Amino acid sequence: MSIPTYLSSTFRYKETLAVVDVQTIINDLYVELVTNGGWTCTVGGSGQTPTTFKSPARADGLFLTIQCTRTSATRIAYVVRDHNGMLVNNQTDTRQDIDVAGSTVHYFTGPFHFCVNTERATPECFYCGLADQTPEPISIPRPTYFASYGPRDTSGTWVVNGYWSYLYIMSMGATSYVGNASRAILRACTDSFLRKTMSGALLCEPLELTDGAGIFMGRAYQAMIVDSSLAFAAEATIPLDDNNTGVFKVVGCIVTSNTKLAFRKA
Repeated sequence: MSIPTYLSSTFRYKETLAVVDVQTIINDLYVELVTNGGWTCTVGGSGQTPTTFKSPARADGLFLTIQCTRTSATRIAYVVRDHNGMLVNNQTDTRQDIDVAGSTVHYFTGPFHFCVNTERATPECFYCGLADQTPEPISIPRPTYFASYGPRDTSGTWVVNGYWSYLYIMSMGATSYVGNASRAILRACTDSFLRKTMSGALLCEPLELTDGAGIFMGRAYQAMIVDSSLAFAAEATIPLDDNNTGVFKVVGCIVTSNTKLAFRKA
Protein backbone atom coordinates (compact mmCIF):
# COMPACT_ATOMS: atom_id res chain seq x y z
CA MET A 1 0.00 0.00 0.00
CA SER A 2 1.37 3.42 -0.97
CA ILE A 3 0.81 6.77 0.73
CA PRO A 4 -2.47 8.23 -0.60
CA THR A 5 -2.35 11.35 -2.75
CA TYR A 6 -3.85 13.67 -0.14
CA LEU A 7 -1.02 12.75 2.27
CA SER A 8 1.84 12.72 -0.25
CA SER A 9 1.89 16.45 -1.06
CA THR A 10 4.67 18.63 0.30
CA PHE A 11 3.99 20.40 3.58
CA ARG A 12 5.56 22.82 6.03
CA TYR A 13 5.03 23.61 9.71
CA LYS A 14 6.13 26.65 11.68
CA GLU A 15 5.42 27.84 15.21
CA THR A 16 5.98 31.42 16.36
CA LEU A 17 5.77 32.32 20.05
CA ALA A 18 4.31 35.47 21.62
CA VAL A 19 2.93 37.13 18.48
CA VAL A 20 1.62 40.57 19.54
CA ASP A 21 0.86 41.99 16.07
CA VAL A 22 -0.79 40.07 13.24
CA GLN A 23 1.64 41.69 10.81
CA THR A 24 4.02 39.03 12.13
CA ILE A 25 1.57 36.41 10.83
CA ILE A 26 1.63 37.97 7.35
CA ASN A 27 5.43 38.17 7.44
CA ASP A 28 5.72 34.56 8.60
CA LEU A 29 3.36 33.46 5.83
CA TYR A 30 5.51 35.26 3.28
CA VAL A 31 8.51 33.21 4.38
CA GLU A 32 6.58 29.93 4.61
CA LEU A 33 4.66 30.32 1.35
CA VAL A 34 6.80 32.43 -0.98
CA THR A 35 10.39 32.02 0.23
CA ASN A 36 10.09 28.31 1.05
CA GLY A 37 6.81 26.98 -0.32
CA GLY A 38 6.66 27.72 -4.04
CA TRP A 39 3.82 30.25 -3.77
CA THR A 40 4.02 33.72 -5.30
CA CYS A 41 3.06 37.13 -3.91
CA THR A 42 0.80 39.09 -6.25
CA VAL A 43 0.06 42.11 -4.03
CA GLY A 44 2.10 43.64 -1.22
CA GLY A 45 4.85 41.59 0.35
CA SER A 46 6.64 40.92 3.59
CA GLY A 47 5.99 43.78 6.01
CA GLN A 48 3.01 45.02 3.99
CA THR A 49 -0.78 44.80 4.29
CA PRO A 50 -2.78 43.67 2.47
CA THR A 51 -0.65 40.90 1.00
CA THR A 52 -2.05 38.38 -1.48
CA PHE A 53 -0.51 34.93 -1.92
CA LYS A 54 -1.05 32.70 -4.96
CA SER A 55 -0.60 28.94 -4.66
CA PRO A 56 1.52 26.92 -7.10
CA ALA A 57 -0.49 25.82 -10.12
CA ARG A 58 -1.85 22.28 -10.01
CA ALA A 59 -1.22 19.91 -12.95
CA ASP A 60 -4.29 21.33 -14.69
CA GLY A 61 -3.21 24.93 -14.05
CA LEU A 62 -5.61 25.61 -11.17
CA PHE A 63 -4.66 27.65 -8.10
CA LEU A 64 -6.13 29.64 -5.22
CA THR A 65 -5.28 33.06 -3.82
CA ILE A 66 -5.39 34.20 -0.21
CA GLN A 67 -5.42 37.89 0.68
CA CYS A 68 -4.24 38.62 4.23
CA THR A 69 -4.97 42.03 5.75
CA ARG A 70 -4.00 43.51 9.11
CA THR A 71 -7.20 45.18 10.33
CA SER A 72 -5.68 45.89 13.76
CA ALA A 73 -2.69 44.72 15.79
CA THR A 74 -4.74 41.78 17.10
CA ARG A 75 -6.96 40.94 14.11
CA ILE A 76 -6.21 39.53 10.65
CA ALA A 77 -8.66 39.18 7.76
CA TYR A 78 -8.58 36.55 5.00
CA VAL A 79 -10.12 36.58 1.51
CA VAL A 80 -9.88 33.32 -0.47
CA ARG A 81 -10.56 33.16 -4.21
CA ASP A 82 -10.52 30.31 -6.72
CA HIS A 83 -8.80 30.35 -10.13
CA ASN A 84 -11.76 32.21 -11.61
CA GLY A 85 -11.48 34.94 -8.98
CA MET A 86 -14.68 33.82 -7.24
CA LEU A 87 -14.88 34.43 -3.50
CA VAL A 88 -14.60 31.08 -1.72
CA ASN A 89 -15.23 32.32 1.84
CA ASN A 90 -18.36 34.03 0.62
CA GLN A 91 -18.44 37.11 2.83
CA THR A 92 -16.40 40.32 2.82
CA ASP A 93 -13.66 38.45 4.66
CA THR A 94 -13.08 35.97 7.50
CA ARG A 95 -11.26 37.23 10.60
CA GLN A 96 -9.05 35.77 13.30
CA ASP A 97 -7.70 37.23 16.55
CA ILE A 98 -4.62 36.98 18.72
CA ASP A 99 -4.27 38.15 22.35
CA VAL A 100 -3.06 41.66 23.19
CA ALA A 101 -0.43 40.07 25.43
CA GLY A 102 0.65 37.78 22.58
CA SER A 103 -0.34 34.36 21.23
CA THR A 104 1.56 31.38 19.90
CA VAL A 105 0.73 30.86 16.22
CA HIS A 106 0.95 27.57 14.29
CA TYR A 107 1.25 27.54 10.49
CA PHE A 108 0.44 24.46 8.40
CA THR A 109 1.04 25.07 4.69
CA GLY A 110 1.61 23.33 1.38
CA PRO A 111 0.78 23.77 -2.31
CA PHE A 112 -2.86 22.81 -1.72
CA HIS A 113 -3.53 23.61 1.94
CA PHE A 114 -3.30 26.59 4.30
CA CYS A 115 -4.01 26.74 8.02
CA VAL A 116 -3.27 29.40 10.64
CA ASN A 117 -3.98 28.44 14.24
CA THR A 118 -3.74 30.84 17.21
CA GLU A 119 -3.38 29.70 20.80
CA ARG A 120 -5.85 31.58 23.00
CA ALA A 121 -8.11 30.69 25.94
CA THR A 122 -10.52 29.71 23.16
CA PRO A 123 -8.24 28.77 20.24
CA GLU A 124 -8.93 30.20 16.79
CA CYS A 125 -8.25 28.51 13.46
CA PHE A 126 -8.67 29.48 9.82
CA TYR A 127 -8.03 27.00 7.01
CA CYS A 128 -8.71 26.59 3.30
CA GLY A 129 -7.46 24.66 0.31
CA LEU A 130 -7.97 22.78 -2.92
CA ALA A 131 -9.16 19.19 -2.44
CA ASP A 132 -7.72 15.94 -3.77
CA GLN A 133 -10.48 14.18 -5.74
CA THR A 134 -8.65 10.87 -6.25
CA PRO A 135 -9.60 8.45 -7.79
CA GLU A 136 -11.54 10.75 -10.12
CA PRO A 137 -9.55 12.69 -12.73
CA ILE A 138 -8.80 16.20 -11.46
CA SER A 139 -10.74 17.77 -14.34
CA ILE A 140 -13.99 15.84 -13.79
CA PRO A 141 -16.38 17.41 -13.23
CA ARG A 142 -14.67 20.45 -11.69
CA PRO A 143 -12.23 21.32 -8.89
CA THR A 144 -13.22 21.56 -5.22
CA TYR A 145 -12.12 24.60 -3.24
CA PHE A 146 -13.07 25.11 0.40
CA ALA A 147 -12.61 27.55 3.27
CA SER A 148 -13.51 27.37 6.94
CA TYR A 149 -16.60 29.23 8.10
CA GLY A 150 -14.84 30.94 11.00
CA PRO A 151 -13.40 31.66 13.40
CA ARG A 152 -14.84 35.21 13.08
CA ASP A 153 -17.06 36.93 10.57
CA THR A 154 -16.45 40.27 8.87
CA SER A 155 -17.62 42.20 11.94
CA GLY A 156 -15.14 40.29 14.10
CA THR A 157 -17.92 38.36 15.84
CA TRP A 158 -17.12 34.80 16.92
CA VAL A 159 -18.87 32.40 14.53
CA VAL A 160 -21.17 30.05 16.43
CA ASN A 161 -20.97 27.54 13.55
CA GLY A 162 -17.18 27.54 13.54
CA TYR A 163 -17.02 23.73 13.59
CA TRP A 164 -14.26 22.05 11.61
CA SER A 165 -17.00 20.54 9.46
CA TYR A 166 -18.77 23.78 8.55
CA LEU A 167 -17.18 25.02 5.35
CA TYR A 168 -17.68 27.28 2.41
CA ILE A 169 -17.90 25.03 -0.64
CA MET A 170 -19.62 25.09 -4.04
CA SER A 171 -22.18 22.30 -4.27
CA MET A 172 -22.84 20.37 -7.46
CA GLY A 173 -24.87 22.49 -9.88
CA ALA A 174 -24.33 25.67 -7.83
CA THR A 175 -22.79 28.90 -9.12
CA SER A 176 -21.40 30.32 -5.86
CA TYR A 177 -19.74 29.17 -2.66
CA VAL A 178 -22.07 28.72 0.31
CA GLY A 179 -21.39 27.87 3.94
CA ASN A 180 -22.90 24.52 4.85
CA ALA A 181 -22.23 21.49 6.99
CA SER A 182 -19.85 19.75 4.60
CA ARG A 183 -18.04 17.23 6.73
CA ALA A 184 -15.95 14.11 6.84
CA ILE A 185 -17.89 11.00 5.99
CA LEU A 186 -18.18 9.49 9.48
CA ARG A 187 -17.58 5.80 9.02
CA ALA A 188 -16.83 4.72 12.58
CA CYS A 189 -18.95 4.43 15.72
CA THR A 190 -21.74 6.73 16.79
CA ASP A 191 -21.10 10.25 18.04
CA SER A 192 -21.59 9.43 21.72
CA PHE A 193 -18.57 7.10 21.98
CA LEU A 194 -14.82 7.37 21.61
CA ARG A 195 -13.76 6.34 18.12
CA LYS A 196 -11.50 3.30 18.67
CA THR A 197 -10.44 0.08 17.01
CA MET A 198 -10.95 -3.28 18.71
CA SER A 199 -7.37 -3.04 19.99
CA GLY A 200 -8.15 0.24 21.72
CA ALA A 201 -6.31 2.51 19.27
CA LEU A 202 -7.99 5.82 18.49
CA LEU A 203 -9.39 6.02 14.97
CA CYS A 204 -8.55 8.79 12.54
CA GLU A 205 -10.04 9.65 9.16
CA PRO A 206 -9.34 11.97 6.22
CA LEU A 207 -11.31 15.18 5.98
CA GLU A 208 -13.59 14.06 3.13
CA LEU A 209 -15.67 16.88 1.73
CA THR A 210 -19.26 16.50 0.64
CA ASP A 211 -21.68 18.96 -0.89
CA GLY A 212 -24.10 18.51 2.01
CA ALA A 213 -26.05 15.90 0.02
CA GLY A 214 -23.64 12.98 0.27
CA ILE A 215 -21.69 13.59 -2.94
CA PHE A 216 -17.95 13.01 -2.46
CA MET A 217 -16.04 16.14 -3.46
CA GLY A 218 -12.51 15.32 -2.38
CA ARG A 219 -10.16 15.15 0.58
CA ALA A 220 -8.32 18.01 2.24
CA TYR A 221 -4.55 17.69 1.89
CA GLN A 222 -2.49 16.85 4.99
CA ALA A 223 -5.53 16.95 7.30
CA MET A 224 -7.02 14.24 9.49
CA ILE A 225 -10.07 13.94 11.72
CA VAL A 226 -9.14 12.68 15.19
CA ASP A 227 -11.00 11.82 18.37
CA SER A 228 -12.15 14.71 20.56
CA SER A 229 -10.37 13.20 23.56
CA LEU A 230 -7.16 14.67 22.13
CA ALA A 231 -6.53 18.12 23.60
CA PHE A 232 -6.00 21.27 21.57
CA ALA A 233 -2.40 21.33 20.23
CA ALA A 234 -1.94 17.65 21.07
CA GLU A 235 0.07 15.67 18.54
CA ALA A 236 -0.86 12.28 17.15
CA THR A 237 1.34 9.89 15.17
CA ILE A 238 -0.85 8.45 12.41
CA PRO A 239 -0.05 5.71 9.86
CA LEU A 240 0.21 6.98 6.28
CA ASP A 241 0.61 3.51 4.78
CA ASP A 242 2.02 0.16 5.96
CA ASN A 243 5.50 1.59 6.56
CA ASN A 244 5.25 5.33 7.16
CA THR A 245 3.72 7.59 9.79
CA GLY A 246 3.05 11.30 10.06
CA VAL A 247 2.64 13.62 13.04
CA PHE A 248 -0.57 15.65 13.10
CA LYS A 249 -1.36 18.53 15.48
CA VAL A 250 -4.89 19.31 16.72
CA VAL A 251 -6.10 22.78 15.72
CA GLY A 252 -8.61 25.11 17.32
CA CYS A 253 -11.85 24.45 15.45
CA ILE A 254 -15.02 23.63 17.40
CA VAL A 255 -15.61 19.91 18.03
CA THR A 256 -17.96 18.15 15.63
CA SER A 257 -19.54 14.74 16.34
CA ASN A 258 -16.94 13.82 18.97
CA THR A 259 -14.08 14.65 16.61
CA LYS A 260 -11.47 17.36 16.06
CA LEU A 261 -9.39 18.51 13.13
CA ALA A 262 -5.61 18.03 12.94
CA PHE A 263 -3.05 19.14 10.35
CA ARG A 264 0.28 17.52 9.58
CA LYS A 265 3.44 18.99 11.08
CA ALA A 266 5.99 16.22 10.47
